[in-house]
Parts: sequence; structure tokens; C-alpha cells
Amino acid sequence: MIELVLLLVELALLLATVILLLLSRREWHGRAKLLDALINATDVLTRQEYFNMAVESLEGARRSVYAVVTGTNPTTRSEGFVREVLKAMAMAKARGVLLNYLLPKSPERLRMGYEFVRAGADVKYHDGLVVYDLRFMAIDGKHAVIGLPEKVGENKPTKRGVFISSETLVNMLMEYFNKFWHSAESYYDYLAEVVNKLLKENPDLSPQILARQLDVEVSEVEKLLKAGDQPSP
Repeated sequence: MIELVLLLVELALLLATVILLLLSRREWHGRAKLLDALINATDVLTRQEYFNMAVESLEGARRSVYAVVTGTNPTTRSEGFVREVLKAMAMAKARGVLLNYLLPKSPERLRMGYEFVRAGADVKYHDGLVVYDLRFMAIDGKHAVIGLPEKVGENKPTKRGVFISSETLVNMLMEYFNKFWHSAESYYDYLAEVVNKLLKENPDLSPQILARQLDVEVSEVEKLLKAGDQPSP
């Protein structure tokens, strides 16, 4: 009986996700209602279980992990979870797993982008991502970990999530991923862009101040400046 209920939940989630991915930005209200209904009807994974499943999925990955995530800095409550995710990413990379992570294009996301890069991921930024609605990991072309926010359409952390084994669903998620990946900006290019903008506004900013403003390591900024990526005086 339990297996049947879980199967029905997974089928409902699959259908809802399919509809979600087909909706355009112009159909925002319909999409929001759909996700609200999904959130209210689904309690498969709690927030802690969601992070645990993300770690387990990374630990079990053999070929690839494609992810669309918020990239926001962890809260005090979630710092431990994030450390475990980063550790699992580094271990997956050591096994030869391909890690591609997409984040929204925002300077506030540079810190986590740096952490993901340091863990071995290829990180890119795109300003068209709608991670306030949906964030996910697609593992080995077979499994998906989908995170749902506390409230649709707002900058809220992942409240709960689901784990689904479905190649059909993963293929659809990958279509969404690839739609943005090929035109996205790499972590280092985006960091250089933001640093250049700040230096154009104030050429006297030191690497230490730039790093503090962007919440990245000073070494990252110094590496850019030594490479000649700063604007000409």
C-alpha cells in the first residue's frame, strides 16, 4: 500500500513537473498555482532529508551531475548541510564524475560559485534562471532530486524536496538545463565582469575590499588582477 501511494505521488510530481517545464514566463500565475498545489500536496522529503538525499546522490553518482541551484550563502542552520554537499562533490569529482552547476546571475551568488568550483564543479551563471520556483539535480541521466521553496516566486530556501528515478523526467530537466547552459557565463568570467564594474566605479578599491564586498577569497581577486582582467585606468 505504501509503495502504491509513493508511486502515485511520483506520477503526480512527474506530471506537474512536465507542465511546469512547458509553461512560459507569461503564464506566471498558472505556474505559481501549480507549484503551490505541489508544495501543499507533497511532503516526501523534509529540508534535512533533501540535503541528505543530495549528498547520497552525489556519493552514488558514477557519470554526471547536472544541477540548477539557488547559490545563496548558507544560513547558520544549513552550514553543516552545505559542507557535507561540498565534500560529496569533491569526492564525486575525484571519481571522475562530471559536475555542471548553474546559478542565477547575481554577485551575491559568487561565494557559493567559488565553493562549487573549489569542490570540482564547472560553474556557470545565467540571468534567465527561475530558481525561486524549482531547483534540481539530475544524476547519471536516471535520477532527479528536486527542491521546492517554502513559497513560490520569492527568494526562499528549499523547504522540501522529492527524489524520483525517471529517465523521462531527467531528459526534460536536461532540456531545461541545456537551454541556459550554452549561453551562460563561467564563474571566472562573471567574477571578472563584476570586479571590472566595481573598479570602473572606484579604481582605488584594493583586492581586500573587493573580496570583502563580493564575499570571495582575496586570492580569487588577486588572481584576476594579476591576469590583467582589471579595466585600464
